[in-house]
Amino acid sequence: MTTQLPLQRWHIPEPAAEQVHELIDATGLPPLLAQVLINRGIVTPDAAQIYIDPESETLPSPEAEFPDLTSSIDLITEALNDNEKISICGDYDADGMTSTALLLR
Repeated sequence: MTTQLPLQRWHIPEPAAEQVHELIDATGLPPLLAQVLINRGIVTPDAAQIYIDPESETLPSPEAEFPDLTSSIDLITEALNDNEKISICGDYDADGMTSTALLLR
């Protein structure tokens, strides 16, 4: 019995020397890392900084992103104070399972 190798092959993009040098000059990243970031579509110094150090990104306030957040927190707090039951529903994908587990705790 002979084993045949799969027909899939890695596609490695051609090096983008000019973009790599620009990213290296702006960020001080090693050349290989700069090329990997460019291959992933991260081509600006700001985007590279956020990718390397996500904590450096300034995020909007949760209240601005979720206008009903404050009233939701008030409802949950009131239910907890009154010893009421709270239903938690989640789905079976990665973020659904994770968020459901966090809420249950």
